[in-house]
Amino acid sequence: MDSHQLRDRVVQYLSENANAGESGLGSDDRDLIEDGVIDSFGLLGLIAFLEDTFKIRIDASDIDPAQFNTVTKIVAVVNNSG
Repeated sequence: MDSHQLRDRVVQYLSENANAGESGLGSDDRDLIEDGVIDSFGLLGLIAFLEDTFKIRIDASDIDPAQFNTVTKIVAVVNNSG
């Protein structure tokens, strides 16, 4: 899966499962945590989604919310984990 397809799957997941509101996710660099789109429970769900969908393993001791606060960073984490 290329980065564009990966990005689209992440955006689709967040659009369906996060609190993006009527305006949607906006920019790929929008701070999803600061803007309340995802909270700590949402982050755990996102990580489970990433692991299941992209067949990667994200070590719980390595989780830093700052690595998952934008679509751009989420895609980078997946690309670097595979």
